[in-house]
Amino acid sequence: MIRVRPECKIIVDDYKEKIKTVFSTSYILKCHSTGNYKVYEDVFSHPKIQKMFADEELMFTAEQFLDNNLNLAHAGRSAFMHRNTMNYRIKNIKKITGLDLKIFAEAHIFSNMLTINNMIKEKKEKEENALSVFI
Repeated sequence: MIRVRPECKIIVDDYKEKIKTVFSTSYILKCHSTGNYKVYEDVFSHPKIQKMFADEELMFTAEQFLDNNLNLAHAGRSAFMHRNTMNYRIKNIKKITGLDLKIFAEAHIFSNMLTINNMIKEKKEKEENALSVFI
């Protein structure tokens, strides 16, 4: 029996694998040495990723979890939220990115993703500020 998968599911699977590849430390170093950052713009332009980064509560939860060494109880206490709420939000991140933040290697990839996103934001802000000086 052949199981037919919906086309969008294939795209999501490929997309999640792309995230794991693109944000690995070795790939980041390769891109840095070649100066090719276009692939990151492609990933961050995906609607689900944009929605995730726009959700301040989700990003706060992820940062707290990473800052507390992947410990749900400590992260929940420092964020003043129940650990089940923290767990629910961590699962939402997994649904969106395919990265399980409870696994160290995948949490490291997500941390790289956060760092690169922040660097891109800062770069855009500097460019906008530079343009506003000339206007």
